Amino acid sequence: MDKRFLYVALVLATVAVVIAVVVLASWLGTRTDESDHTVATATPTASRTATEDAPPPTARLADIPVGSVTIDQSIADLAAEPAIEADQTIDGGVKAFVESALWVLASPAAEADPMNAPAAISDVIGTTDAEILGRFDRTGGVDFLPLDGAYRVLGHSGDQAAPEAVMVEVAAPMTISSGTRWLFVGGVITWTDDGWQISSIKPTETGQPTSGATHLGDFTDEDRLAVLTGLGWTAFANGRR
Repeated sequence: MDKRFLYVALVLATVAVVIAVVVLASWLGTRTDESDHTVATATPTASRTATEDAPPPTARLADIPVGSVTIDQSIADLAAEPAIEADQTIDGGVKAFVESALWVLASPAAEADPMNAPAAISDVIGTTDAEILGRFDRTGGVDFLPLDGAYRVLGHSGDQAAPEAVMVEVAAPMTISSGTRWLFVGGVITWTDDGWQISSIKPTETGQPTSGATHLGDFTDEDRLAVLTGLGWTAFANGRR
């Protein structure tokens, strides 16, 4: 056999083998890229779907803490001017404000003579606030229950150990002829030579509990968010649990 023919045949066989190897390597590389691409795109898609399907977080409130203020609910039953006794402290100012508000809003004396009731508890109350209290509808009596609600201190003036004035807000259910509603009663109480006296006071509307609860201890988280707007609310130390 001609040696040149054998040489040419060997060269052609070698070339064929090389071409086959290159084609096989190219095919395997394409398969690997496609597999990697599939995994890479599948993972974010699954993660995005899980995120979209997850329910939104539910807003929750921590339990309302118990404060150190105690009040005498029976002041609302007095038919005469109350003797409010409280120390010249922030807690004393809160106590005096809530008890004074309780008497001027819900006592038989205030119902009998509403226009003069504010002056019976304070020599320093503003004229406008006194008129608002005087016109407050007490028809059929008023039942105001601070101990079922909460209070907060919005600020004070003077020395913290012996404040000259304290700004207070109480949220509580009030029952009048039209039914029971939660209200804010807020204002400022001032230390005078005769002790604590209210200088401003105003009942205002707040949100109502969707559950219909008439006591702080029965509130759902949604009730607390609706009624006790803002921060700093505290339950009375002698409130019903």
